[in-house]
Amino acid sequence: MKPGFTDRRSRELVTPEGIALTFRVASRGARAGALILDFVILFVIAFAVTALLMYMASGLFGADTCSCCGHCSGSSCGTAISW
Repeated sequence: MKPGFTDRRSRELVTPEGIALTFRVASRGARAGALILDFVILFVIAFAVTALLMYMASGLFGADTCSCCGHCSGSSCGTAISW
């Protein structure tokens, strides 16, 4: 960098102990990519937990078909309503 030039993304944080930490904020593109990655991870975890709960509920109630439509298992019918 040139002398006297300050980077707009450079920040300095002073901790309660008096230590100055200098860091550089990520660009908009990097932050947007991280946000998209976070949403993908959250969606995959939510889907996996829902699938696990459906599997556990189908074994718990032991119903082959649900009483509302007769085509699906009881756990998947309730999950379709909640999703």
